[in-house]
Amino acid sequence: MLLAQTVEYSASSSSPIVSIISILVGLALLAVYIYVLMDILKHPDAAWQQSGQNKSLWIGLWVFGLFCCFSWIIALVYWFAIRPKLVNPQTI
Repeated sequence: MLLAQTVEYSASSSSPIVSIISILVGLALLAVYIYVLMDILKHPDAAWQQSGQNKSLWIGLWVFGLFCCFSWIIALVYWFAIRPKLVNPQTI
């Protein structure tokens, strides 16, 4: 005869501090991600053309990154590789 074993799972297996830190990190990443979108949208089309970049492409990448959970990579690439070209198009 088999005896049934009961396994108890706790809904809060991690400490509240870990949960709070996770929430804060998530909110910080969301804020950066929204800030990057606002930065993409604020530059005029002429600045995008002068820098040799495509505004529609970066908006599409932003949306794609949002749904595929790699938005932080898109934000980093934009911030360090594309944004300097938009801010100073003469330094290309």
